Amino acid sequence: MKVTENKFGFYQLEETFSEGYLKDYYNRMYYQNNQANYEKHYLKNEIINKKNTLERKHSIIKKYNTNYKSFIDIGCGEGWALDYFNNEGFSVTGIDYSIDGINRHNPHLVDRVIQGDLFECISQLNNENMKFDIVWADNVLEHVLKPEYLIYLLKNCLNPNGVVVIEVPNDFSVIQEHLLENNYISSPYWIKVPDHLSYFNKEGLKNLMEHYGFQTKNIISDFPIDLNLFNSKTNYIEEETVGKECHHSRVEIENLLHSIDSDGLNKIYETLSEIGIGRNITGFFFY
Repeated sequence: MKVTENKFGFYQLEETFSEGYLKDYYNRMYYQNNQANYEKHYLKNEIINKKNTLERKHSIIKKYNTNYKSFIDIGCGEGWALDYFNNEGFSVTGIDYSIDGINRHNPHLVDRVIQGDLFECISQLNNENMKFDIVWADNVLEHVLKPEYLIYLLKNCLNPNGVVVIEVPNDFSVIQEHLLENNYISSPYWIKVPDHLSYFNKEGLKNLMEHYGFQTKNIISDFPIDLNLFNSKTNYIEEETVGKECHHSRVEIENLLHSIDSDGLNKIYETLSEIGIGRNITGFFFY
């Protein structure tokens, strides 16, 4: 399927799928067949890494506001963000198609999760005038058929002076384009249809959010794991068997850097985002 750049500067499928098809796809592939993309077991280092990442993102939020009390995670998955903010004293709510992931990893929070279609659940919260200080959407926006409409709904969930935190893959990046042009990879591996319908970059995400009246306060990237693709021995796209080793190296390196200076690591990731490097980008958008 052809991917084209839209008016905001990120990429979308030129021809897309119906809502019915996508709903059936996710039900069939992820939930009814119990094949959700959730790990059954994490190593201690991996759990520490998840918590470290959440701590660093929270530290960015606290630079702008330390009085937030309520938190909602759109597409809460295994519930790691819910658990972190719950432990920080927040009133937490999650939304997800499935409760399988949170049942496995954070079952003490399953009663905080609204199960169902994201758009329908958020619309219902809007109808009930439910508002939150922090609205969190981690690797969700690239999956949905109408990302613009989702942002509109999230805006209506936000308390005055609240923040929307959005993480998306950094796609069609300078590294990816270089790898493809120089034959380090045989295809644009980041195009994943129908799982990913939109392909974001820093400017495209920023333009989308500012179109809806948000102020962009900070954008960070994350560990540039795709640098491994320059080396044939660590090219996890062309040789999938090395992928797990690359992942565990990333986890250990990132945990080490966090232990040295977590704020410094945020500054590194902020700088990397400015030059378009990092596998994912996270934006902090205030309204």
